[in-house]
Amino acid sequence: MQKGSYFQFLSLFHYSVYDVLSKDAINYNAKFGTIMANHFIKTVPLESALTKEQFKKIVENNINGKFKFAKNVTINTDPDDTITVHMQGCSIYGGNELLKSSGKQIFCPVCHMFRAIIQKGLGSKTNLTSIDKPGAHGECFLKYKMS
Repeated sequence: MQKGSYFQFLSLFHYSVYDVLSKDAINYNAKFGTIMANHFIKTVPLESALTKEQFKKIVENNINGKFKFAKNVTINTDPDDTITVHMQGCSIYGGNELLKSSGKQIFCPVCHMFRAIIQKGLGSKTNLTSIDKPGAHGECFLKYKMS
């Protein structure tokens, strides 16, 4: 877990929420992500039918600014309607490490948050197709397919 920053607080908060929910956490993970996305969408000018480049710029600027929960987040859009969100230094990761070390299941509401943001910003139904963790602490690739 990253120490001495708001990332440590966010990691501990994530751990605490899911630890309290225990076995019921699975029922709330997607809802937490949707609530976070709804707040983001209300605050950020995301209008349906944005171009992929406009969407990328608006979301990256806000996720790396006032909605910062990771050291860096980049978004790549491919011509085949695949969207990849690359996160580095994610604060959720630290909370999940605490859950895992306590023998508990890990959860990521962020993958649900981005799915809802993509759907709203690009006006297309979107499915999460993979989560890749290459090994660096807090690094993750979330891949989505628009349909």
